[in-house]
Amino acid sequence: CLAGMRRYLREKTERSPAGKTFHYNGAVTALLGLVLSERTGMSNTAYLEDRIWSRLGAEGSGYWIKNLRGEEGVQGHFAARLRDYARLGALVLNEGRAASGQQLVPAAWIAQMVALRPDKPQPKGPPFYGLHVWIPQAAGGRSFFLNISSIRRVTRNPPNTLTAASATASTPIVLASG
Repeated sequence: CLAGMRRYLREKTERSPAGKTFHYNGAVTALLGLVLSERTGMSNTAYLEDRIWSRLGAEGSGYWIKNLRGEEGVQGHFAARLRDYARLGALVLNEGRAASGQQLVPAAWIAQMVALRPDKPQPKGPPFYGLHVWIPQAAGGRSFFLNISSIRRVTRNPPNTLTAASATASTPIVLASG
């Protein structure tokens, strides 16, 4: 099942030496997903369900859409209900703590994930890139958005606001804000 992903990763070539120039590269996320799956012996969806989703208070399933070979597209292609995307955004807004008060993700990891790192290679202009999340220039780079699938986006813009939006083609429609 993972043979196609392994082949894809083997065939990728570097555009420039690592750490020198920013080139968005979904292969890095694909590789992390493959390593996680191999290390845990679980699909990434099952691991997410076990560690976060079941504790998040989600109303529905959250999963990565699979290709025809049954491989999860962990570099995007995540499907969930919009309210659950908002819960995911709130988890980040609350520094890894779920509404129940349970710490699901270490606060230090969340801080690193959304930190604007001008000392690292970045795109020529906003949005910038954190640890697998895009960081718009709003709030001095302290906001972020997860574009986990091609149609849903969760945006955090401090100090204490969360906006969940669904976009079709190029028109975003705000569905929840707080």
